[in-house]
Amino acid sequence: MTGSEIMSSIITGIVAGGIPAILATYGLKRSSDLEEKLQKLKQDKVEKLEKRVDIIHAETINKEELKSIEKRLEKQFDRFNDKLDRISEDTARQEALISEQKNYLNNLYSSMQELRKEVHDGRKS
Repeated sequence: MTGSEIMSSIITGIVAGGIPAILATYGLKRSSDLEEKLQKLKQDKVEKLEKRVDIIHAETINKEELKSIEKRLEKQFDRFNDKLDRISEDTARQEALISEQKNYLNNLYSSMQELRKEVHDGRKS
């Protein structure tokens, strides 16, 4: 083999082996890019679904929490109404007692004034 034939064989070998290697590398790279894009799309889809599920779950929890809070507030409101009723009853009893005591003191004062008048008038005579 001559030098040019050897050179031609080397070039042919490089070209013949290099082009498929380049194509294979490009194909693998492109394939891995496609796989990455596919994985990213799958991940995005999963994240969107998770967000939807979270929103639905949050709405369900919020509705349940709101019902729970509403029930607690109703119970507290009923307790406050009961306390207000007891306070009103106590206040009415206390007002009645104060009124009785005022009447007693007024009667006592009147009696003392009459007694004083009798004693005072008795001394003058």
